[in-house]
Amino acid sequence: DVLLSVTNFGAANNAAFLSNREAQANFIGTLLSLLKERNADGVNIDFEAIPRSSSAALNNFIIDLSGQLRSARADYRITLALPAIAFDQVYDIEQLNLYVDTYIIMGYEFYGSNSAVAGPVAPLASGSR
Repeated sequence: DVLLSVTNFGAANNAAFLSNREAQANFIGTLLSLLKERNADGVNIDFEAIPRSSSAALNNFIIDLSGQLRSARADYRITLALPAIAFDQVYDIEQLNLYVDTYIIMGYEFYGSNSAVAGPVAPLASGSR
C-alpha cells in the first residue's frame, strides 16, 4: 500500500490545528485531492506532542477524517503514529479503534531534550523514565 504521511509537531501547532475546524476541513479536502493524484491507498497521521487538552478534538478529527475518506473510497486506510508509552494519556484507543486501521508505534524518544536525565533514545528493554 502507498500511504501519504502527514506530520504536525509541537503542542502549540497541534492545539491550533485540532481546535480549528476550518483548517481541518481544508486539510481533508487537500488530502483527498493528493490521494487521488498519487493513486495512494490512505494516510498515516503522525501528530507528535498533542496536548492532553486536545484529546477529544483529536478523536473528533480522526472520526471526521475517516468518514470523509471512506465516503470518497471505502478502502482508504488510516494509520496513526503513537508513542511507545503515552505519557500524556492523549489517545482514547477504544474510540480510535473504530476509525484507525493500523497503529504505528514510535519506539524511540524514551529520553531526549525533555528528560531530566540522560538515557538511550530507543532502549531494547523497558525502564523507568
